[in-house]
Formats: sequence, structure tokens, C-alpha cells
Amino acid sequence: MLSRAERGVFTIKVWDRSRGEKLLNKKIEYFYEGDKSSKKVSVKIVEKPKFLRYTKPKYVTITGFSNFPADQMENEQLDRILENYGTIIIPTQDVYAEIFLTGKKKLRIDLDKGKEIPRDLFADFTSQEGKKHSVTLRCYYKDQPYKCKECKVEHRGDCPEWLKQKEQKEAIKQVKAENSKTIMVGDSNFRCINENGVMASVTAITGRKLDTSQT
Repeated sequence: MLSRAERGVFTIKVWDRSRGEKLLNKKIEYFYEGDKSSKKVSVKIVEKPKFLRYTKPKYVTITGFSNFPADQMENEQLDRILENYGTIIIPTQDVYAEIFLTGKKKLRIDLDKGKEIPRDLFADFTSQEGKKHSVTLRCYYKDQPYKCKECKVEHRGDCPEWLKQKEQKEAIKQVKAENSKTIMVGDSNFRCINENGVMASVTAITGRKLDTSQT
């Protein structure tokens, strides 16, 4: 059965596998449907590409290329280093802000080797001048495990301790909004107040006293 898949591409479905394999790499000729000309079109029968299923695809952002010697690293060199962690889907590309380089690079990789890319990636490479360099690059991608400075353990996503503190601050903020009716105005010493310990939101601006000489 012959069906139209897309413009210029047709799909031939064969229920007998052995006969289908015999058609591979065969060339056929046909006329365009509705074409009044006698021009023939020659096409080659090829096997339909298999749908590729990724194991763990990730969009990765890498920073640190605005500094020497990382700015000497070629994108292909970085791809070869990252191939130790998985299959490259979209090769490394420079990130621009309009026409200027940002010092960032992006790529897409399938982490199908069971390894995570470290957030601090140590890499060795040789520049075009033949000099060997070692660099430390910062890598980021969604759900990347990292050593948290807050709770001193490795985890993914937002730190549980940070989320807990955020919820406490939001609860305190809600209580203040419901109960606090006072506005306090003072000098820069108010910056020392523990805002979570009083029923008020405190904002302090340093650098100048209030001028009360003018009315």
C-alpha cells in the first residue's frame, strides 16, 4: 500500500517482511498524479528511519567561556568531553545577545550512560596554538543533582531547607498583612532589626539622615 507521508515523500507498507526487504534500495519510476507531461520521476526505496527514543534528554547550559583559557576551547572539543556522559543530540552552540557573545554555550544531550554531568566540570583541552589548558566550567540542566550549601547533602531541585524557610516567611508575611497597621519611620539602624521577630515589614535605606529643617 502506497500512502503520502509528506511532500515528496511516500510510505510503502508491506505486510510480508521478506518481500519488503527485497524492495530496499530498489529504484522505481512513476508519473506525478494529474500531471499531463510524460516526465518520469525516479525514486529509491529506503527503510523508514526508526523512531529514536531518548533515555534521559537534557538541555544543558554551560558558562565560563568569557574568561581565559576557556574562551580558547572549540565547541567540538566540548562535545567530545561531554560524550563521556551521553549521546549528543544537538551539538554545542554559542549563545549570543544580539551580535555579542555571552560567555555561555548550550547543547542537548541524552544522558544514556547512567552518569550525571557535574555542576563544576573540570576539562583539559589543547588550543589551536598547541597549548594545553585546564578549565573549570559551570554546567546547569533541569533536575541536576548538586551538593547543597544549605543542608550539606546532595539533592535535585530546590533545597528542602530553603523551601521550608520560604514557607515560614510567607506565613509571617500573611500574619503581618492581617494584623499590622503601624508604619515606622527611622534611621538606618532599623536595618539591624530581625524582620521575622516583629509584626512589621522593615525597610532601611542607609547613607543620609532625614532633613527636618524644611517644612
